[in-house]
Amino acid sequence: GEGALRRILEEASERSARAAAGLSFGDLLLRGSTPERKAEGKKLFERLARDFADTSHGKYAKGWLFRTEKLQVGLPVPDFTATDQDGKTFKLSDYKGKVVLLDFWGFW
Repeated sequence: GEGALRRILEEASERSARAAAGLSFGDLLLRGSTPERKAEGKKLFERLARDFADTSHGKYAKGWLFRTEKLQVGLPVPDFTATDQDGKTFKLSDYKGKVVLLDFWGFW
């Protein structure tokens, strides 16, 4: 349960185990029913993004924080630079005040 995850996060000698436990515990807290549990989960994700930034768990936490804080309805879209189909570099902010349709695709 939560107690075991907290112990692993704080006491495990294996860094990757600590990061995995932190992510699982943070996820449980974020799914909690009270604002206090959700706030604790967000703080844990902030810790993971900072202290375990080089792990997949830390990167996941960082992405979750970005999506939660920056990609919400009603917030301005974060500016970015990209290359169009003709090889021309542009910034999204170049089109401020205009209607823009973004179509992201690629080959993996």
